[in-house]
Amino acid sequence: MICPKCQSENPEDAKFCIECASPMEFHCPNCGAITPATGKFCKECAYDLRKPRETPPIDLERPHSYTPKHLADKILTTRSAIEGERKLVTVLFADVSDFTGLSEKLDPEQVHEIMDKCFKILMDEIHQHEGTINQFTGDGVMALFGAPVAHEDHAQRACHAALAIQRAVKAFGEKISGDYGIDFKMRIGLNSGPVIVGAIGDDLRMDYTAVGDTTNLASRMEGLAQPGTVYISRNTQRLVKGYFDLKALEKVPVKGKEEPQAVFELLGAGGATSRLEASAAKGLTRFVGRKNAMAALMDAYDKVKGGTGMVVGVVGEAGVGKSRLLLEFRRQLPRDEFGYLEGRCIHFGSAIPYLPVLDILKHYLEITEGEGEPAVKKRVREKILGLDEEFQNILPPIFDLLSLKVEDETYLRLDPRVKREKLFEALRNLIVRGSQERPLVLAIEDLHWIDRTTEAFLDYFIGWLATAGVMLILLYRPEYTHPWAGKSYFSRIGLDQLTLKSSAQLVKAILEGGETAPELNELILKRAAGNPLFMEELTHSLLENGAIEIKDQRYVLCREASDLQVPDTVHGIIAARIDRLEESLKRIMQVASVIGREFAFRLLQAISGMREDLKYQLLNLQGLELIYEKSLFPELEYIFKHALVQEVAYNSLLSARRKEIHQRIGRAIEELYAGNLEEFYEMLTYHYGRSDDKEKTLEYLDLANRKAQKLYALEDAMGYFEAAMGLLDVLPDTAEHRLLRISMLVSNVFVFQLLNQFPDYYGLLLKYEPVAVDLDNPGLLGGFYVRKAHCEWQFGLLDESLPNAEKAIDLCEACDNAFDAGYAYMVCLGSHLEKGNFEAVLALKEKVIQAHQKAFFLRTYVLSFCAISEAYNSLGQWDAAIDEGERALKAADAHSDLSASSLSAQYISLAYCHKGDMARAIEFGNLAVRKASSPVDYQWARSVLGWVLCRAGELEKGLDYLVESLQEFRKAGANGYSVGFGVCLGEGYLLNHQYNEAKQELEDILKLAGKTGMKYFAARCHYLLGEVSLEADPAREKAPTADTCFENAISICREIKAENLLALAYGGLGRWYRLKGNAAAARDYLNRALEIFERLGTLLEPDKVREELAQLPEAQIKMT
Repeated sequence: MICPKCQSENPEDAKFCIECASPMEFHCPNCGAITPATGKFCKECAYDLRKPRETPPIDLERPHSYTPKHLADKILTTRSAIEGERKLVTVLFADVSDFTGLSEKLDPEQVHEIMDKCFKILMDEIHQHEGTINQFTGDGVMALFGAPVAHEDHAQRACHAALAIQRAVKAFGEKISGDYGIDFKMRIGLNSGPVIVGAIGDDLRMDYTAVGDTTNLASRMEGLAQPGTVYISRNTQRLVKGYFDLKALEKVPVKGKEEPQAVFELLGAGGATSRLEASAAKGLTRFVGRKNAMAALMDAYDKVKGGTGMVVGVVGEAGVGKSRLLLEFRRQLPRDEFGYLEGRCIHFGSAIPYLPVLDILKHYLEITEGEGEPAVKKRVREKILGLDEEFQNILPPIFDLLSLKVEDETYLRLDPRVKREKLFEALRNLIVRGSQERPLVLAIEDLHWIDRTTEAFLDYFIGWLATAGVMLILLYRPEYTHPWAGKSYFSRIGLDQLTLKSSAQLVKAILEGGETAPELNELILKRAAGNPLFMEELTHSLLENGAIEIKDQRYVLCREASDLQVPDTVHGIIAARIDRLEESLKRIMQVASVIGREFAFRLLQAISGMREDLKYQLLNLQGLELIYEKSLFPELEYIFKHALVQEVAYNSLLSARRKEIHQRIGRAIEELYAGNLEEFYEMLTYHYGRSDDKEKTLEYLDLANRKAQKLYALEDAMGYFEAAMGLLDVLPDTAEHRLLRISMLVSNVFVFQLLNQFPDYYGLLLKYEPVAVDLDNPGLLGGFYVRKAHCEWQFGLLDESLPNAEKAIDLCEACDNAFDAGYAYMVCLGSHLEKGNFEAVLALKEKVIQAHQKAFFLRTYVLSFCAISEAYNSLGQWDAAIDEGERALKAADAHSDLSASSLSAQYISLAYCHKGDMARAIEFGNLAVRKASSPVDYQWARSVLGWVLCRAGELEKGLDYLVESLQEFRKAGANGYSVGFGVCLGEGYLLNHQYNEAKQELEDILKLAGKTGMKYFAARCHYLLGEVSLEADPAREKAPTADTCFENAISICREIKAENLLALAYGGLGRWYRLKGNAAAARDYLNRALEIFERLGTLLEPDKVREELAQLPEAQIKMT
């Protein structure tokens, strides 16, 4: 019997439908009375119920008239939950081949009759596979598979339907051919892609919007198909290959596509082999397999107990069970024998500095959300000092990281980079000290989404791990790369798919309470392909849709395998499960997905508007194992079972709906966490950035940028800066926006400098200079001009840098902007130094001191006195140069600023090297390298040490350092450093007897020094070119002669009063005269050199001069 409601077949004795549970009773077509399905005559009017019933006519304009009731009910009962959603579908187009010719040969009534029967075939086969007909096209149809109700195997269903249509039409066509003598065939085309489901009416009429070329490409496939065939696109082929027999055809050009498109002919059904990709973390089903991986973890833990720190990388694709392996490892360890802390990276967290570190720290310090700051600080202080009373000094950076108020003024004055160094040290000391009590296991999950600052900390921390009782476990996907693989204490554990045996054990563990029928076991194992997540999700899906049931303590399939809606991708599995949820549960999942993979209960409650029912609904979702509780402390938090569950739910929402929810989340965070909002700047940036509230986005981009600068998270700061600038470009050009742009541009100077991006920064300054001028904000304009001058100083544009720095001083002092005034004095010093105006440098010394007394900033203070040191150095006043360098070093050390200490040590090393005290020069050069805390610091320090090593005779090493660093300086457009260290490289080549290389380098540098007005370095180039000419071939006529080079150097040195360099040039000219046979002139210049060297206290050089004098004829020697 056929059910009158759902049209399902039922046994003859059925009283209720076995599919829909409706009563098996009918209405008499004559009087309407209810009559049993087995009755022959109506009990009220004796109407003969055996007569064939007329099939109600199909109205192609009313989808309800031709859609099977069970499918119609499914659509209508879920339409409120699926309207306005994005779905992945397969679109089917079918039309009659040569319909125009058929219409010309037959009577219109005959054509109508044929097409009615054809449409019946199309509808039957499409509905059989739960497709929906979206449109009748006159001679064919357009149908969707996967919308409005999601199907994980939409592409397979469309292919099966297309093949079934062609089989039915072939038989129908043979009848038409016999009746009318004409050919009747259809062409079918398929393409897969996204569509947006619109409103669904009571009559099942559905509006939809194709995304991209989803529909057009399907129509194009149909147009290309030969009569009686099915053509599919590459998009569909990717989803069904392995399930069907396909034939690749020649690529064809398609309108709107640059490249010809691949086309495949669908020949028939093939072997259904699953190609699911791993996508999620393991749930809490009984743990199976992974014996080798577990043994490797236990072995690493034993080493940690023995005092050797270990880093273990657990690597595998999504879904293979990395998180589950970690959980089972923890369960195997004795509970009180070890400490355990865990952090997690999230997919949008790559721009949130220290995110997993904060997880670990808050858990360790037992910080409760919502507590007042005094209580939190008290607990943090007690916890840390209870571990070690000597840890008073690590409290400020820990407070800073936790966005708590820091009262240590010394710490607050530190440069952001120094603060980061102190934080790294504090975290390291805290972890290492904790591991001295008992072995400590630290785990970070989803490392492939790590933020750069945490990555830098891990790189730092791992370097200290070898002798600590710490086991660091890092979970990540194969695409993530890191520099730790070469460490002797690093161990990699790769997780592959489960073996067939372990997979069978997992299926048995999922289906507890009975044995699994062989055919069911085979189906699951084949489809899941050894991925634990896939097996679990697939099995749950089959349970939920009623495809399997337990009979006599045995799980069996209750439908034919070919009829099952078995998921074929993780996305399909999750999408199908979500669509099967009650509307309220589905809405909760979608709203929660916008918050993120992890979501706090009170935040979800605030944006959902639900109160008492929310916890109950979340319990239901936990029971369905779509989410689970992450923590009860410090507040109730949930987590999606896997990132892909959250992603599928999120992507199902339309853009407008997502934007609305993101905005509500931002507002809720502002209200719920008003007391410690700084902690949430990055999250607020994320949510408002995905809403339509651009002003809020801009506000939090600025705040997140400043926070990242404070934490010395340079890459993150740059990311926020660039996002803010991009947003300002599209927002209205208001006075407020212009002010924010210039303020952010001014505040990010050291971010650009330390990332070696000063050329880009200078370009922005030039672009927005008119904006800064028009703001009528003298204090900000002064800050703007000093940063412009700083760039010009770095680029060697000294004639521009000095006026701009002086302009900045005037503006800043007039507005009491003492900070930028001190900064501007530093730039003035540097610019005068590069030009060789050494007395001007020394004349500004008192003003530098006064400016920094008003507003002390360590970096500009140290750089100022380094410049003063170099000025004394160039004048040959060694003691004064060393004193000023040591003044800078003392200040840097007092503030524990490694970068500033490195800079100071460099200039002390330079002074000792020029003096000739090579032992001290090497000592401070090595100190500078050790203290270097950033890539730029390291380049500077290695350049200085490279020159010192060359002068000390370690030429190979010294030249390597110089060449390597100069490449970076030149890449960054830093002409000042390129000139200074280029001269050093030229001298190194000279000392190594590489005369051609020395000559080329020095001539290039001389041109640049002349262009930029760097007189001191021009003089050094002339002097060294003289030495090259003297050593290589002084008689060459085409090259400048040595005497000309020395005389040019002497002329410049007299002008700028660079006495030590003047003495070197005198000595060189004296040697040239000796070689030319002019002993009198030689004696004169050598004696001049000796007098200066002895007066200055220069080492080494006086003995060299005396040796030269000794080689003159005795009668002409005049010793002093």
